[in-house]
Amino acid sequence: ALIEPMSLEEKIEFFRMLVDIGFKEIEVGFPAASETEYDFLRALIERNMIPDDVTIQVLTQAREHIIRKTFEAVKGAPKAVVHLYNSTSVAQREQVFRKNKEEIKKLWLDRFEDEDEKTAAFYFDKLYHEQYTYVTRFDHHVICALQIHPFQVSGYENSSFILGVSTDIKYEHQGIMKKLMKYVLDHYQGQRIYLQAYHPEIYIPFGFQPSHKHQIIKVNKHFYKDETSNIFISNNNYDYQSMYNKYTERFEEYLIRDKSYYCYINERNQAFGDKILTFLNNGQPVGYMIAHEDEEELRINEFIYDKDLLKDIVVALCQKYDKRIIIETDLQAQIEGKVQEVITMMCNQPSSSNEEIRFINEIY
Repeated sequence: ALIEPMSLEEKIEFFRMLVDIGFKEIEVGFPAASETEYDFLRALIERNMIPDDVTIQVLTQAREHIIRKTFEAVKGAPKAVVHLYNSTSVAQREQVFRKNKEEIKKLWLDRFEDEDEKTAAFYFDKLYHEQYTYVTRFDHHVICALQIHPFQVSGYENSSFILGVSTDIKYEHQGIMKKLMKYVLDHYQGQRIYLQAYHPEIYIPFGFQPSHKHQIIKVNKHFYKDETSNIFISNNNYDYQSMYNKYTERFEEYLIRDKSYYCYINERNQAFGDKILTFLNNGQPVGYMIAHEDEEELRINEFIYDKDLLKDIVVALCQKYDKRIIIETDLQAQIEGKVQEVITMMCNQPSSSNEEIRFINEIY
């Protein structure tokens, strides 16, 4: 709480003074809050500075990764009391947490030009969780926010996804986002962290490197104009998860989904004006697409297909839609057209597999 926090050596000197006075229970801080706090506690333990008749006490929020780091910090102490806390005040939850949410939502709308009130309302209704949100405040207002969520990726038990980082334009270029990002990465140390790479150059200094790529293909409809197809495109509901599971069999480091994900996607489609359509071959589902359509263009944001029927599916799309067709898909898909290869995801840890068999297409 000091305007100028104590250094490591000052904390140690203060601890020695309390021991000399005769205190037997000493609160030594919040070791997961900063590296200084953590290093201070580790110094006390590793330098054998805690007398046998003194019990140290530490503080931690009821968040899994913070609890884990707290217990790493106290490891080796002769004895310790861990104060675990969570907000039980209705007033605090309603006034503080909800205020955070509304301020972050406004920040989100101000900074992301492709968002509107409807889409932002959906995100903050479905994806906002106080326990996964970190903020920087100035003069009691949120000026920078970062949201991070659990992310279940095949081959890795412990991973998370940074959903969004936003900074008030008045406080840009002051290093505020860098400090918040470093704080979060320190707290999630050891975890595999992903983020969508709209501006890759921003995240490279934090140790992130491209991990997944995809193609954006403007389909050459002229190439397919004389072809025929038995594929029928249906707007009926099918078992999308089974199609996704079959599709991902040929990939590594893909997102693991359950049925609840597709319930979420149906709600998201309503908010964003997207639709999910299924590809049928002789009445059997062989893939699906999540797409946005306007008068000039069909843009397919998720393209799940049977690789043996890829050409037939593309032909069916060209026959059905008398407009420009844009498909976002994996690097293996061979579709005639103008191709742009882009970074989908970045990660703070290297990947061992070939990039052509890594694929994540996460629609939020």
